[in-house]
Amino acid sequence: DGIIRAYYVAYLLQTDRPKLAPLLEDMDGKVHVFGPGVREIMSTLLGHFDGLTRDGPGTLLELEPFRIDWQRAVTLLTAQKSNLLRDVNFNALVSRMNMVIDRTQYVDALPDLLGQYGELHNLWWFPAQVMESFNQALNDVETGSKYVTTYLFLAADAMTNVHPDCPEEQRIIGLGSAGMAESMMESITGHVEELLRPLWQLFEDLDFQIAPLEAAMRVERAQQARIKRGAGAGSPDPLPGYESMVANRGAIERLTHVQSTLAHILANVNRTPSVTVYDRMIRPPEHIKQRIAGFFRNRLDSIAIQGNQMERPSVLMYRLLHGARAMQFAMSKLDANLTTFLRVNLFAELSDPAMPFPGQEVPLDMPGRSNVVHKIASYFVSFAQMAASESSHAVYVSSKRAFMRRGERGFPAEQYMDLVELTHLTDLLGPQGTRIVDAALLRLVASKTGELKTFVAQNENLLVDFRSNYVAAGWKQLCSQLGGTTQFLQAATVVGCALTLRTLLHDALAASQRVYAPFAQQAAAAAISSVDPVHHFGAVHGLSCLAMDSGIRVHPDLSLVASMRVLMRTADDARLLDLLPYAFAATLCADFWKRSSLVHSLDGFSNNEHLIPTCINSLLLCFNTREGNTTKLQKASKSFLVAGSFVLLRMRMAERTEYRDFPMRALMLLLDKFVAGSLLGRPE
Repeated sequence: DGIIRAYYVAYLLQTDRPKLAPLLEDMDGKVHVFGPGVREIMSTLLGHFDGLTRDGPGTLLELEPFRIDWQRAVTLLTAQKSNLLRDVNFNALVSRMNMVIDRTQYVDALPDLLGQYGELHNLWWFPAQVMESFNQALNDVETGSKYVTTYLFLAADAMTNVHPDCPEEQRIIGLGSAGMAESMMESITGHVEELLRPLWQLFEDLDFQIAPLEAAMRVERAQQARIKRGAGAGSPDPLPGYESMVANRGAIERLTHVQSTLAHILANVNRTPSVTVYDRMIRPPEHIKQRIAGFFRNRLDSIAIQGNQMERPSVLMYRLLHGARAMQFAMSKLDANLTTFLRVNLFAELSDPAMPFPGQEVPLDMPGRSNVVHKIASYFVSFAQMAASESSHAVYVSSKRAFMRRGERGFPAEQYMDLVELTHLTDLLGPQGTRIVDAALLRLVASKTGELKTFVAQNENLLVDFRSNYVAAGWKQLCSQLGGTTQFLQAATVVGCALTLRTLLHDALAASQRVYAPFAQQAAAAAISSVDPVHHFGAVHGLSCLAMDSGIRVHPDLSLVASMRVLMRTADDARLLDLLPYAFAATLCADFWKRSSLVHSLDGFSNNEHLIPTCINSLLLCFNTREGNTTKLQKASKSFLVAGSFVLLRMRMAERTEYRDFPMRALMLLLDKFVAGSLLGRPE
């Protein structure tokens, strides 16, 4: 526009002014009859050109007084009866002035001319300049961001350039204009996402200033500062709320900038109707909502799972609450319902309608989605396997109802796997998400139980002999010939860890449902207590679904029973699984136990071997419970107890010699834990 202005300034000075001078001088003697006011206006018209130079005007509005004065003069000269309209020189002056007035607008009112006469379709031939202007408007906080979607109409108007005699241009120009419009829309949505990310983080940072954890950390930093700088040293951190003072407004300048820019863009998008570009229809509000939803879900994913580690559930909930504030700010500018937005996107990431209901069989090869809840479920599976490994530093403490860190170093399991943290997790996941984590743990249990069954199948003859002769003198030789005992007991430990995690998870769900759905939980508890699931398997299946979703423990656990069906489909499977109690009894003297140690302060084994009784009781319940009959289950439990007691008694007799490396008292503790969790002594 600078070139255009310079051109018309030169034209006014070199052409129009010399032409106007004699015409105005001739009128000077003819307008005196209209009064001194008209004569004064006419005499000052050329003076408005004195401030113009060939380099351009000094200000944008310097010629507006010139146009106003001429309009006043014409009004006065034509409103009264005179013969000027018949004067040739006056008509020549009016004609020249009309052209001069038009040319002055190119000097100081070029944007107004473009708005009045501009044709958008002609700008299609300058795509680089159009995109440069679009990007400038997108990043202009003051004005540009308020009207940035207007550029979409420029792309839509490009089809006007198609010549009637050249129909082949339609596809070329149409695809090009559609590509430009989509690129602009993608830039707008991407810019909105770039603004939402710091807005979310700024909300977190400001609120974290008053969090109890930050208060403790601030006191510690102040103490460290006094140690380094002396007793009179002040706190290195400003107090919470310091940004509210006028002198510290610069601390929230970034927040103000992000909020104002985001508000301008979203308000502009919300007012923009659908734009048809060639064969495509662009709906800016829907594009933005879809991009914001994708951002929210990706952000949830990145917060919940960082690498192979799950975020602490209480921290995850804390950060999501601030994310909801950022989403609330955005949704308010788009006239969208925040509750619906959160519900839809949280359900998409924290549920899976393809998962089976409680009480139904969980396929071992069921493909999982890549959403957040499946990643959390995978983390629980990994944790159960890690807790059973030799490198584990997490021990389950029954008195604390939590996995806790063993020693000062290692993974802080108590910050993730206790009832308080898991309650925060179930608050977020709800019954649907908890069911997915439960199903993943059941798949792990079924897989590891398959390994236990394989061990029994490989050692079937030895176990049959052990069942008949464990009280005889050759019991030790039979036990020593068993192959794969280490893998067998490791798999049993994994099963115990997974089942314990399931119990903790369902207890946390019960605590959550007592707050959010108390009446449904009470109704489910009353219904499930009115039917004996041991004697009425079929009738209780429906109630079991409701009870499990409410966090109520069902005995027997029908979900676990259903997941084990795949392992017991034939008579041969039943024959092998009947040997399972004797397999556990025979492995009590395996070398696996030499590396085990009891941590008295935690009331558990260092690698969670004390959860093997949980595995034994649960598997015996699954494989030996029949509708209307608990005798077989009690018989299987008694078989393990009797055989295991004989093995431990013989080992105790040789405790000072060949079994001196075994933790005998800890092994006896396992039998106590088994009895405490079994149905022995319960009436049929």
